Amino acid sequence: MRLDTAEPWTLMVAGFLLSLGLIVCAAVTMPPVWILLRLLGQDPWPPAEGLAVLAIVTIVFVTAFTALCTFLYNVVARCAGGLAVTLTEDTPAAAAPESGPPEAEAPSGT
Repeated sequence: MRLDTAEPWTLMVAGFLLSLGLIVCAAVTMPPVWILLRLLGQDPWPPAEGLAVLAIVTIVFVTAFTALCTFLYNVVARCAGGLAVTLTEDTPAAAAPESGPPEAEAPSGT
């Protein structure tokens, strides 16, 4: 199987959704961390006020970076031929010889 080109729009949408999902995970996990840090008497960083702007900037940059990487891959794939993947069938491992107790050799009479 050969991957000659990648669809920029599809990968850009996938990058957007991935970054959005990571921002949602961070938004769910950061408030308990901030509460715990405030209970311990430490000042949490970063401040909560600037995180919405940081999240939007992160989503835009990850989406743009994904699109840029897709275009670069398409240029390189046009020159080098793309990515080739060979799929093979798994073969069972050769049966190991049965290991039993070694047989004692009879002493020779000569």
